[in-house]
Amino acid sequence: MKKMIALVLFAATVSYGCGNNDKSAPKENNTKTNSEEKEKDADKTVQELMSGVSLSETANLKVSRAFVSTVDGEVFKNEVTAGDGEKLILNLNMDGFKEEGGKCFVGVSEKITSSNGEVILDEQDLFSKYNETGLNPDDARFVRLSAVVTGNVSSNPYYMVTFRVWDKKAPGDVSGSYKIRTK
Repeated sequence: MKKMIALVLFAATVSYGCGNNDKSAPKENNTKTNSEEKEKDADKTVQELMSGVSLSETANLKVSRAFVSTVDGEVFKNEVTAGDGEKLILNLNMDGFKEEGGKCFVGVSEKITSSNGEVILDEQDLFSKYNETGLNPDDARFVRLSAVVTGNVSSNPYYMVTFRVWDKKAPGDVSGSYKIRTK
């Protein structure tokens, strides 16, 4: 039986501050001129929403970068592929969460289905354990979700991952999806 097990890596991201040490994020050059920065901002959707990740944003939440990578930092530019035992990470760099008492309150759901429509995972609020304590605003900017492909994947050509991130204290929602093709 084919299975895909989704794991939430956010707790590790929060404790290790991956925002500054994210080896899977494309490197930035800080010596750009104003015209180069404006050009980059105008082209942000094309450059930074990679890996076939589809997004929809509402209200205050905005995604500055979205991509899928391996744990070793290899970024999938277009099509995401994985074989048995491979772990993939959805990386979302976001802005716009409302702060209350110096904390942000983030909700995240994730659903994974096989190519034949079988629901592998359907988690409604993966960050519910932070409902009372909230998250440091710097940490809330970097949402990381992972999935591990396990089992015999040869008879299943792909998995579909859908996700939603929302602000629990203000209007704001980002929803999206990406496809994992098996190899």
